[in-house]
Amino acid sequence: MKVLKETVSSVAVRSDTLAAENDVVFSNHRVTASRTNGQTGEMQVIAEFRIHKGQINYCNELTHLIKGDAEERDLGSRH
Repeated sequence: MKVLKETVSSVAVRSDTLAAENDVVFSNHRVTASRTNGQTGEMQVIAEFRIHKGQINYCNELTHLIKGDAEERDLGSRH
């Protein structure tokens, strides 16, 4: 999160599909991110979240760059 906060100025999330059962949530969503340098990008994210005591304690996601600079391809997993 620290790396993202250094390079991203704002984020908008649009959920396409959400499914939940017990403590597992699956999401197919789109993220539009504005970077601190003024560029924007859009990613599709498919993710599995596990919830414990009201907090996400596990996340496995696949992120695909739809629009934006190729150097942003790793934005969802950058560390």
